Amino acid sequence: MRLMIAITLLLALAADGLADYTLNDTLMFSMEQSINGHGYFSGYKYAKLDGELGDDALEIRGRYHGSGSIDLEGTFEAMNCTDQSGVDVSFDPESTEIHRSISMRDSGDLSYSPEVLTVGRGFYLSKPIRYSSMIAEADLLKNRASGTSMSHVTDYAHALSKDIELFVMAEALEEDPSTCTMNVSEKISSGRVHIGALQLPTNRSGPGLAAPLMEIDEYYIGDFQIQKGLSVSVEEEEEEEEEDWLQCCTWNQHRLIDEIFSCTSCTQNL
Repeated sequence: MRLMIAITLLLALAADGLADYTLNDTLMFSMEQSINGHGYFSGYKYAKLDGELGDDALEIRGRYHGSGSIDLEGTFEAMNCTDQSGVDVSFDPESTEIHRSISMRDSGDLSYSPEVLTVGRGFYLSKPIRYSSMIAEADLLKNRASGTSMSHVTDYAHALSKDIELFVMAEALEEDPSTCTMNVSEKISSGRVHIGALQLPTNRSGPGLAAPLMEIDEYYIGDFQIQKGLSVSVEEEEEEEEEDWLQCCTWNQHRLIDEIFSCTSCTQNL
């Protein structure tokens, strides 16, 4: 297993009246793993990146467990990068670039069988630990900024061959797209699979669960080979207000024509 964490923070100030500054704050996390063995196994991975608004977090969670044999490879990465410049330290979307993303991928084969493990000596040598845990896994992706969630759950499986990939990304500005992707390729023997997805309205004022824009809820019990790709991209565009062609007199549209074109009524009140 290889683990890498890099944190970079750069802040430059110039004391000329109002201070000009440049801020570069970068967090990068990367993990690669390869697991091969026989016995009892359990794994858990979780990453959450909060945004500037507090309620626009990105989140990916993955877990698995079972007894038997495992041959698994995977990666887990997260990035939170902020580039900001201006005359003060307050958040200004016009002068800020933010990139946030999380990705997770697991690929391999898991097979169930009861296991007996002897731990310790003396009393424990004569009392081995017996594990009989069928294969189970659960993967979850959330993007609170776009109101998107995707999930994949497998349990009670005797054998599982899988290639699961999750990715979520969000940029700083509202007009930049938020992307969520879940790709599932698996073969399951004597087990249960649930795949779900939910997309809420972007202009929701409450939970919004009563009227989602998109919902997927699928169950499979038995022996199945499943190929599924889900992708959601949400982009919001701000409407710019058009300036009135006669700016000096926009505050009252019921003036006489000669007063409007001469702007005398406006200038008298300046």
